[in-house]
Amino acid sequence: MDTKISTDRLKVFFGKAQVLKEITIAVHRNTITGFMGPSGSGKSTLISVINRMIDFENNVRIEGEAAIDGTSILDGSINPIELRRRVGTVFAVPIPLPRSIFENIAYGPKLKGTTDRTSLHHIVEDSLKKAFLWDEV
Repeated sequence: MDTKISTDRLKVFFGKAQVLKEITIAVHRNTITGFMGPSGSGKSTLISVINRMIDFENNVRIEGEAAIDGTSILDGSINPIELRRRVGTVFAVPIPLPRSIFENIAYGPKLKGTTDRTSLHHIVEDSLKKAFLWDEV
């Protein structure tokens, strides 16, 4: 089968604590893959390495390899924003980025190319109103 996502001896450390230990996987194209395990077993950390959301964490060290379509996603040769356009994650519980409410809501439109601050303000306000949160924030 054609490998879409792979890791080889992937290790992740938060400070001195190692949270992923020698993870080697191959996820094949056109398949559905689930990562299961108890709370704290590293499922979310593995996914955050693959979509480079781990870049938003502090004091992280990554060793080993992670690749998509055979191209390393850890060596700096791939733009993390472009990568996140290709690799999405749906969490059971919403997880905001460590940014302001405005920046969290504007993140998607910015990825799609909206840069005008006035347009972003309108999008954020409209989104909050549609979610009945405008008066709360």
